[in-house]
Amino acid sequence: MNNIEKSLRKICKDAWQTAGARFNAARILERREKFSTFSIAMFSAISLGIAVSQKIFVFPSGSPVDTHLTALSAFIGLFVLVISLIEANEKSLLKAEHLKRSADDLNAYWRKLSLQLAACMDGAVLTYEEANQLRLEYENILRSCQDNHEPTDLELFLAKRRLRRKPDIKSEKPESWESESESESESESESEKLEMPLIRAYWILLRSPFSGIGYFLVFWSIIVALIGVAIFPY
Repeated sequence: MNNIEKSLRKICKDAWQTAGARFNAARILERREKFSTFSIAMFSAISLGIAVSQKIFVFPSGSPVDTHLTALSAFIGLFVLVISLIEANEKSLLKAEHLKRSADDLNAYWRKLSLQLAACMDGAVLTYEEANQLRLEYENILRSCQDNHEPTDLELFLAKRRLRRKPDIKSEKPESWESESESESESESESEKLEMPLIRAYWILLRSPFSGIGYFLVFWSIIVALIGVAIFPY
């Protein structure tokens, strides 16, 4: 294996991991968009329900229940305003589309480079100019997406791979990634284990469902607590 092939294998692996990370990022952003829409709709409905209940039940002015309901309505209005401003600036759905398109392009490039490396394994000769063109193509794909994934998105991708009991290396990596000897393959496997401890992989996977929606959960916790105080003021 020459140095050109080694460099291209590194690019191939980077493209594979970056595509996985960007697919994760797109899913998280889509989840965030859905949860923000749901939260705004539910907060608005709760605020309307509070206003209607205050008119129907006519709580005495200044009573603990009336005071708590008024405070709850004010907090909900504030939360709706904050979420609307943050999400309007974040543009989660648009970013998700960009990242998903970039991940698709990286997957296509990964397959192309896999075939090229497989041809090299069969004896084909790859010149420096051809290798440099492949490198530039990879960099152009990265630059074509104005949004980037977070480091946690890559960690989630690596954690999922780490937790697979019997990973099918051939199905996940192109043939050209395979080591030329069993010792190299074992060394690669051991290095992956050192990079991602098992307990950390489990922790990343457990927290992944809450990625992108953390501050919504804080708002919901405050609202639920205030509703409890309003219903049971003593």
